[in-house]
Amino acid sequence: MKRLSLIVPLILALLCPLFMSAKKNDEVKHIVFIAGNRSHGSGEHEFYAGCMLLAKALNEQSGLNVKATVLHANWPKKDKAILETADTVVIYADGTSGHAGQWKFLDSLAKKGVGMVFMHYAVHPSAQLGKQYYQPWIGGAMESGWSVNPHWVADLSIIKDHELGNGVPDKITCLDEWYYNMRFIDERDKVLDVLTAVPTRKNMNRYINMWNKHGVEGLDKKQTLMWGYERPNKGGRGIGFTGGHYHHTWAIDGTRTAVLNAIVWTAGMKVPEGGVKSKTPTEDEFNANLDDYGKNTKRLKLPNPEDWRKLPPAKVNEKREAGFNQGAGAKGNPAPAPVEKKIATKALYKGPLMKSGDKERLVSIDVPVKGRDLYLVVSDEGDQSHDWANWIEPLVTLKDGSTQDLTTYPWKMASTGHGSIGKGTNCQGKPLTIAGKTFAKGLGVHADSVIHYKVPGGLTRFQARVGLDDGGADRGQGPTPASVRFYLFTEEPSGIAKAGDPFDPDNLAPQMVPLEALEAPEDLEVTVWATSPMLLNPTNMDTDAAGRIWVAEGVNYRRHQKRRPEGDRIVVLEDKDGDGKADSAHTFVQDPELVAPLGISVIDNKIIVAQPPNLIVYTDVNRDLVFDPKVDKRENLLSGFNGKNHDHSLHAVVGGPDGKWYFNHGNTGANFKSKDGKEFWIGGPYKGGGGEWPLDHRGFAGKTSDDGHVWVGGFAGKMNPDGSQVQIIGHGFRNSYEHTVTSFGDVFQNDNDDPPACRTTWLMEGGFLGFFSPDGKRHWKADQRPGQSVPEAHWRQWDPGTLPPGDVYGGGSPTGICFYENGALPVKYEGLLASCDAGRRVVFGYHPELRESNFLLERFDFFKSKTGNMFRPSDVMVGADGAIYVADWFDPGVGGHNDRDQSCSGTIYRIAPRGFKPQIPKASADTIEGAITLLRSPAQNVRFAGFEALKKAGAKALPAVRSLLEHRNKYVQARAVWLLAYLGPEGLKLLNELIESPKPEVRLLAFRALRNAGQDPLLLAPKFIQDSHPAVRRELAVSLRDANPLRKASYVSFLLTRCRASDRTYLEACGLAAEGAEDRVWISLRTVAKATDPLAWSAPFVKVTWRLGPVVAIDSLQKRAESPTLSDPTRLFAIETLAFIDDPKAAQALVEVAKVKGPVGAEAARWLIHLGATRWNEFDVVALLKKEGIYDPAKQKVTEMVVPVFEGTSKLPPLKELLAMKGDAAKGKTVAARCVMCHEVDGQGVNYGPSFRGWIKNQGEEKFLRAVVTPSAEIAHGYSGSIVRLKGGGEVHGLVLSSKNPLIVQSQGGLVQMIPANKVQKVEPLKRSLMLSADQLGLTAQDLADLTAYVKTLK
Repeated sequence: MKRLSLIVPLILALLCPLFMSAKKNDEVKHIVFIAGNRSHGSGEHEFYAGCMLLAKALNEQSGLNVKATVLHANWPKKDKAILETADTVVIYADGTSGHAGQWKFLDSLAKKGVGMVFMHYAVHPSAQLGKQYYQPWIGGAMESGWSVNPHWVADLSIIKDHELGNGVPDKITCLDEWYYNMRFIDERDKVLDVLTAVPTRKNMNRYINMWNKHGVEGLDKKQTLMWGYERPNKGGRGIGFTGGHYHHTWAIDGTRTAVLNAIVWTAGMKVPEGGVKSKTPTEDEFNANLDDYGKNTKRLKLPNPEDWRKLPPAKVNEKREAGFNQGAGAKGNPAPAPVEKKIATKALYKGPLMKSGDKERLVSIDVPVKGRDLYLVVSDEGDQSHDWANWIEPLVTLKDGSTQDLTTYPWKMASTGHGSIGKGTNCQGKPLTIAGKTFAKGLGVHADSVIHYKVPGGLTRFQARVGLDDGGADRGQGPTPASVRFYLFTEEPSGIAKAGDPFDPDNLAPQMVPLEALEAPEDLEVTVWATSPMLLNPTNMDTDAAGRIWVAEGVNYRRHQKRRPEGDRIVVLEDKDGDGKADSAHTFVQDPELVAPLGISVIDNKIIVAQPPNLIVYTDVNRDLVFDPKVDKRENLLSGFNGKNHDHSLHAVVGGPDGKWYFNHGNTGANFKSKDGKEFWIGGPYKGGGGEWPLDHRGFAGKTSDDGHVWVGGFAGKMNPDGSQVQIIGHGFRNSYEHTVTSFGDVFQNDNDDPPACRTTWLMEGGFLGFFSPDGKRHWKADQRPGQSVPEAHWRQWDPGTLPPGDVYGGGSPTGICFYENGALPVKYEGLLASCDAGRRVVFGYHPELRESNFLLERFDFFKSKTGNMFRPSDVMVGADGAIYVADWFDPGVGGHNDRDQSCSGTIYRIAPRGFKPQIPKASADTIEGAITLLRSPAQNVRFAGFEALKKAGAKALPAVRSLLEHRNKYVQARAVWLLAYLGPEGLKLLNELIESPKPEVRLLAFRALRNAGQDPLLLAPKFIQDSHPAVRRELAVSLRDANPLRKASYVSFLLTRCRASDRTYLEACGLAAEGAEDRVWISLRTVAKATDPLAWSAPFVKVTWRLGPVVAIDSLQKRAESPTLSDPTRLFAIETLAFIDDPKAAQALVEVAKVKGPVGAEAARWLIHLGATRWNEFDVVALLKKEGIYDPAKQKVTEMVVPVFEGTSKLPPLKELLAMKGDAAKGKTVAARCVMCHEVDGQGVNYGPSFRGWIKNQGEEKFLRAVVTPSAEIAHGYSGSIVRLKGGGEVHGLVLSSKNPLIVQSQGGLVQMIPANKVQKVEPLKRSLMLSADQLGLTAQDLADLTAYVKTLK
């Protein structure tokens, strides 16, 4: 207790990054430029020269405390660490080439508050990346089909009354490729209009590839050409600058100063009053560092803006623009979609990219055809998820004038990505439906798909309608990732996945995917190691120390349970002659009890088979590789696993470096006892998909297990090899098919999922992923909040108590997973995480990198099918010879609902260096030398036997184990560290010395090894609590979860003071650590943070309160929610925090908040209605709502609220005259009082419409006046109204806050109504503004001038 008492003063004395700024103002700010590669021609896209010029200005001329570094676009190879020191990152490159695919790494920087500046082409990502990254980072992005990129002479205006405009002239003239009409965030008023100009026909110099109707509509209107964005909660700043096509832009003092101001502003610095100083470059300086174009390299002259004014206007292509009005969009050469297929064959017809959520869902095709061959092709365009596509009423006209319905004509060859080709049905056998309309005739496929017809009589015309089927495009949860393109060819197309030969499901001959259809890294070679009939339908595999591969077969899989009455097999394959191919196969065991087992593990002479309801261990006593019940042993090590013959049940065991067996299970539920008598109940609401369900897992959902916790399926656990000391290490999965454990003890898993939210994740001990509710009673859909995407809701990423899900990549079917540490592959592959996805026909690769307290997982294709749709990787492993092996299930379909291959074919492919000859050292665990050889094995489960033998040898093994600490491979070193505590006092001493290692991963490993050896985390805490790395402290936190609440509280409090707001994993670890001591921890933190005033809490303290959910904070949270002095988002977050405190006091507090008028009260009511039917049903919330008159569906009265249509002609003068009038701000404040029905003005009114504050500053006077005079001309994002038509007549116009029952709508005056579903006839878009026009409000021209003057004063 003496050590513990020393910690308490530290907690009060050390204020850390959670509560204090991490950097001092006088620190040198590091600005990192990333310059793109050479492109275009001399003087254009001079990325490197531009970056060097700006960097020189910062380093040598600005007089600021900055350091500017210039990197090239290949920075991830050797300069990645430099970016980790950056205060701001400036990317000047073609498209996203400068980002180098490092999206999650850059996102981690942005989340730490690092500034982002993207210049010229670098502001143009794909629409998906723009929404996912650019908008959160810099507030907006260029978007193909929406934005335009003409070259024009802009008279630039700088932002007023903001430091970004310091020292910049009021007007700057510059010719450049000024992009405009950006796609900004919905909260447009949060984006600063830094540089603006008005494009006109007269100042246009060139209309180029992306010119479209939006460009035409944007003429003669002020456009934003450079913008700024401050991320919420002081999360950093971003800038987008569209200029910079021409190098001459940097010679213009005004543009250069504006950009330099922006750079230092994003670095968190104050912009000098006179702007950032820089010198006009001389001609020599201007020409320095230009790209070398040989004889075409130009000597650039300093520009004269007056020359640009003399340029003639560009010629207008009237024919092209006429097409815009017909909806043709950009007809020039629009930038191709980033995911478009590369198809070498010339297409007869190439359709538009069709996506879920498109307004036009059905496209007509009518094209002439010559010849006898016709290929109907659907391309998946990058993401194979949800790509159900339909050819509606396909019809061909023959040379003789007759027509042929292709749905009744036999094809020569056909393939589909998933399911089967439907005639009159979609690819899943259901009606053909597009945009709610059902069609009787058509062909239903799933991309990639090819259908080849050969018509002897010859063809003259093809007609059809095409579109995405609703089954893939509309799942009732918003747009899906579906995206396809339809093609027609008259010759066989290349670049489209297709079956070379028609698949015959009744063909019983062995089949396989040919090697030429597969693709692996160029320095590796793929060979066939074994194929059918040696093995059938491989579900899982493992290797033994001799290199034999053991396979679990699934011939009786799901609906084929009776296909092999004698039962499924465990098969042993061997390459006896060492030529790299299996030449021997025999059955280890075949049993009617084995029904498609999903896991096989070989640990020495123990063969562990995952066969629900049992985890079976066969011990091959005489080691003859054949199970003989008379000699050998069979034991059900653990029993009580639900879901026999179901994918979501028990999976394979893997041996950990700590001497534990790790196992995992899907969400079918389990109830089992460990060998030392602890009982576990893992429940959940799911039941479906066939299989056998002997347990009522829904009945015991939410039941506390003997370890004191409530666990929810799916789950992962670890135990001693004898089945004792079971510990659940993670839960809340859907169906994690497999996991792997590195030699450092890190667990990685994937999760197989139907909606578009498959994931690959680092699993933190005790982590909850959120597929079901924490009590196991509800599916994620039941708790999905308004505005949540499917992945966010699916893994409950808005909720406290959930682990970040890692790489969420959309639809798929992830299966086996492994981690390569050492072996036959080149050194660069060490640390490779390989994860199969059978649905996507690929083995993904990752190189996990520790970032704060979690891992950065950047995905790439390691091994995949180039063509065809039969490759279905079911497992991947590292063999005893150090090669990587992949098992292929071989089938056109995926999962128990879709398997069609009656031959039950399967193949094992080997991936190794070219010409690889396997060499496996013979080793026996009977000697220390042999055990060391086993411990060094590349194969995970082979190593386990070496660990056990060396542990048993004790101190005698220390010299040999110590030698491994000097091994060149860090993973081999790590395996030795786990043993040290068991090798006598000297071994324990060595382990304790590693606590002082300069490497955080070694200190983390030392902590895990000490804890694994039985040391009390509370006694280890003083040694690790002040560790400099968050991952080490995170590990200490999770170890304290089950510690005594009184003893651990002070440690947890201190750990929380070291939490960075950006590190959700660390916060979650501390949340787990605080279990049982939440109130005590929170009170201690409140003292440290001096957070006695609830209305003055810091953002980090707010976040910690949200995660801890302390009962003692309820009163303070209620004050925050009710306080009109706090912003609405802040108040709503207080409501959310209350909603996750399961205590009657929290319910009562929310009832009081629900009485507040406006969106705050509405949100509290929404939560109460939801919680009353779920977690808080025992608090009788419904009765409270009725008692307080907040909501009683039987008595609920609905007030009709209608926004009248303006009729007649406006009496106000034109906009130009209004802009010229002088206004009086004081009088304008009085005029603004008429706006309080929709806007908050000087503390009065409601936040129903956009905020007046900063409106003119960010949007300009013209846009403000236009919004007031003609509000329906342009409706602000997020303020599109709806009409709620009531049964029995009447309407309510307003903003729909929640579309669930009851419907919650906010109308003028802030009136919020909860309308029971039985009173709603229909909800549809209003299609005009909810705001009354200036004429309707009776405003005069002078009123508008005064109002404008007043709003300009609101910053």
